[in-house]
Amino acid sequence: SMRIATWNVLADCFMLSGEHGSYSYVTPKLMYPGARLQHTQHVIEELRIIGTRIIMLQEVEPHALSVLSQGWQAFWSIRRRSPAGQLMLIAPELNVQQYDDMSPLSTCRAVIGGIDFVNAHIAWAPADAIGHSGLKQTRAILAKLDDKRPAAFLADGNDRPGGPIRALLQEAGFDNVVGSQPT
Repeated sequence: SMRIATWNVLADCFMLSGEHGSYSYVTPKLMYPGARLQHTQHVIEELRIIGTRIIMLQEVEPHALSVLSQGWQAFWSIRRRSPAGQLMLIAPELNVQQYDDMSPLSTCRAVIGGIDFVNAHIAWAPADAIGHSGLKQTRAILAKLDDKRPAAFLADGNDRPGGPIRALLQEAGFDNVVGSQPT
């Protein structure tokens, strides 16, 4: 078995803009520019110690790349007109057979050991939105996957339990897309 992890690290640029809410759930000492970088670096090291070999991070800013990717194979994808992107950290001993930068979809994909590993940041929209942008994005990502190859879809789904993104992923055959917390 192989340990994998995913985490939205919360980019300073989004937190500071005030356009995405108050982030009241974030520990106050981590609400300052740069404060989460050291914390994130510590978490990545802890994940490495327990044997995690693939880590998918969302909302990684360019200034954090060299710090977070030390000792890993690093693949970064940035969406146009966005100051932050998705970072795949893959243990050096793993053979990356293929990498696709699917940046228009705020996604990247690597094939490792014959498995598609997808790192995505799904767009938020109200669950009942007509033309839900996250649903369109998720459908486009799923259409790019090889249906003959197993896949792990790791993402900030910007969805809630029972929501439309999770339902679409379940319908596509993904397991373990349920949980008691929103993403």
